[in-house]
Amino acid sequence: MVAYVRKEDAPRSPPPANMVGAWAAAKQKFFPTPVSSVAGVVIAALVAWAVWTLADWALIRAVWSAPDRELCNAEEAGACWPFIKARVVQWIYGFYPSAERWRVLVVYGIGAVSLLGLLVPAIPYKTFNAIFFFVVFPIIALVLLLGGWFGLEVVETDKWGGMQDIEDMSEDDLILQRIFAICWRIC
Repeated sequence: MVAYVRKEDAPRSPPPANMVGAWAAAKQKFFPTPVSSVAGVVIAALVAWAVWTLADWALIRAVWSAPDRELCNAEEAGACWPFIKARVVQWIYGFYPSAERWRVLVVYGIGAVSLLGLLVPAIPYKTFNAIFFFVVFPIIALVLLLGGWFGLEVVETDKWGGMQDIEDMSEDDLILQRIFAICWRIC
């Protein structure tokens, strides 16, 4: 029996025309099977519907200015931006004293920077960042928000509210519960 063994590679053929380019890559990635094609179309339709509904409520049918709440209470009215403008400070700070709101902003800033240290892969010292975020930062947040240390005025938790509200903690809660609740809310 005689066998033929090729000494060099055969010339490569170009790929089929329907398998090349952006459209082919998208088709292969997003619509590989009929089931995933139907699921993709349904999900795209749901996302389009949700975006349109939100845009219709927040922008198209929104009440942009109103002397009172009657315009906002109309049946076809969307978002009531005068109400949101009037209440945004309360949503952020709750009833935290105006003169002490800098403390809330400092806690938000420290939390954002320390969280950034954990989330961005290029930032080094992840272990240090994790210890800071999960151990040191909650203590700093508790000291700043509650006060009573380092000459800071005490702000009772019933005044907190807003975004820094931490699950209706009462006076007899343990410090550890407060630290956990702060971490939970901030994360």
